[in-house]
Amino acid sequence: NPRLILSAYHGALGLDTGKKQEYIKRLLQEAKAAGNLNHPNIVTVFDAGESEVGPFIAMEYLDGVTLKEVLTTGKRLTVPQLVELVRQVGEGLDYVHQRNIVHRDIKPANLMIVENNLIKIMDLGIARLPFSDLTREGRLVGSPSYMSPEQLQGQDLDGRSDLFSLAIVLYQSATGKKPFPGQNIQEICWRIIHDEWVPITEIDP
Repeated sequence: NPRLILSAYHGALGLDTGKKQEYIKRLLQEAKAAGNLNHPNIVTVFDAGESEVGPFIAMEYLDGVTLKEVLTTGKRLTVPQLVELVRQVGEGLDYVHQRNIVHRDIKPANLMIVENNLIKIMDLGIARLPFSDLTREGRLVGSPSYMSPEQLQGQDLDGRSDLFSLAIVLYQSATGKKPFPGQNIQEICWRIIHDEWVPITEIDP
């Protein structure tokens, strides 16, 4: 199944052989650490390793739609749905934060809505464990539109960075707009670090 191939592997394609192997090794270490997590709002990771076709993560199959797919249709979440979004994702994040793991890439594409409106947090493959010293080669790891100012500036992170990202997801789910829009990555990053967002009530009283 192509879904089992480690997507984060592509982040190593521009590195030399030695650094690429180190990159893959650390990603697999972190993926295996994610396999120790057991929470209803977090996708279950069964195994991680390397095969003849490359590195892989084997995880539970989720039959549902991502929040990104929902928002792409132009749909906005109702207040009860927004409450459920914050409650479920918040509980999942609280669980990983208590285990000293920061997700680093909370965004609509990584939130899967499955049966009975259960929300699953996906893609813990780039989660950064505090004791990991994975070299990022100056690359942004994650999605800039949803990053906290601390993450954009390369500072040490804790769970509050994920909560900032969740707040951006909440804002977008309620309004259909991102709080820090921009024409390019540089403009988006500058706005997140320096600018203020438009209050939701100005968009939808």
